[in-house]
Parts: sequence; C-alpha cells; structure tokens
Amino acid sequence: MSITSIKEQLNITESVINYLKSKQFFTDHEDEVFFVSGKDQRPSNTKLILVNTLFAMKDDDTGVIDGYLNVNIQDTDNLWIEYLSELINLFLDQSLVDGFKIEYTTEHLFKVSEDLFFKNLKFKFSK
Repeated sequence: MSITSIKEQLNITESVINYLKSKQFFTDHEDEVFFVSGKDQRPSNTKLILVNTLFAMKDDDTGVIDGYLNVNIQDTDNLWIEYLSELINLFLDQSLVDGFKIEYTTEHLFKVSEDLFFKNLKFKFSK
C-alpha cells in the first residue's frame, strides 16, 4: 500500500469557499463577510472566514482521498461567530463539494485578544 500527500494538488479550499459564497446568506452579505484561503492575505480582522486544507492523502492502490480542512471564523462579536458557525455547519456537514463528501468533526472557540474571537470548525473530507 502506497500513500501520497496531495494537499498541494487539491483545490478543495477554493471549492469550499465558492460553495459557501453560493449560499443565499452569503450572497446577501457579500460586502460584509470576507472569505480567504489559508495562504492568502487577510483583507480584514473582522467578519472573516478563513478556509484551509490541513492535509490530504491519496491511497495510490485504491485512489481513495482523505483529508481534513479548517473553516475559521474571526470577529469581535462572539454571538455572530456562533450563528455563522451553525450556518456553515448546516451547509457543509454531509454535503458533496467538488465530488468530496464533507463531514463535521470538531469545533473550538478562542479569545484572540480583549475583543477578538476566533472559532475553528474542522471537517473531514473523502472521495
């Protein structure tokens, strides 16, 4: 059995961002919510949704791809963060994005500074 890291070859981060942007809530708030992938510069400290792939591995024998991605929400209003995290979880959990099945796994809320909060949602993906 041979396993290869394919994180750099996948475009699941951009696919998840586009999938979320296509939802009515985000279309209605497109000037208020900022999406960015893990490698891009952050346009704002607030109303920020950061999506990044943690890792992606491919079984060369079977072609099965498994990995994890983070969806991070950053803002000064932790109620807005909680509301948004529920929406994102409803949109992504058990969905198919670019042929990958997305499954929610965990979440954590952090206080970054006196008035800035950061929530991390982790999702498993497989194909």
